[in-house]
Amino acid sequence: MMVIVPRIAAVSYLNTIPFIYGIEHEGNLRAELLLSPPAVCAKNFAEHKADIALVPAAAVPSLWVMLTTIVPCVPAFIYQFSVSGTGNTRTALGITLVCVTAYTLYTLWVVYVLRAAVALCWTADHVYYLISLALSYAYIRSGRWRRLKI
Repeated sequence: MMVIVPRIAAVSYLNTIPFIYGIEHEGNLRAELLLSPPAVCAKNFAEHKADIALVPAAAVPSLWVMLTTIVPCVPAFIYQFSVSGTGNTRTALGITLVCVTAYTLYTLWVVYVLRAAVALCWTADHVYYLISLALSYAYIRSGRWRRLKI
């Protein structure tokens, strides 16, 4: 008979001590306890490295927003570095300043005007990377960097 041992991800904080103690000292319960910080705990669960996770329910939407940040982030970095690689550091700085300004204004709007949930506030990273990607891509596609004299 095959025994399946569940993997339980939990944080080792004061409020979880009874839970952890119960798992570790229960003779009939076989479980692999994965103790880690909250972000790693939630990540382990999202990546199916744990079968059960002791995380606040409110953290799950934020986790998904943070995990999707990689989608616009990677191409944005590639194009932003391409702009810097052309030698036009003034344009690269301008793109970065536009992105930081938009990021700040968006964050202030979402937090103070909309009073949105934390998960929506985390979408500010998406805004930053999408603007960076759009401006950097437009500059590279325009071909203006070819006329640049360094």
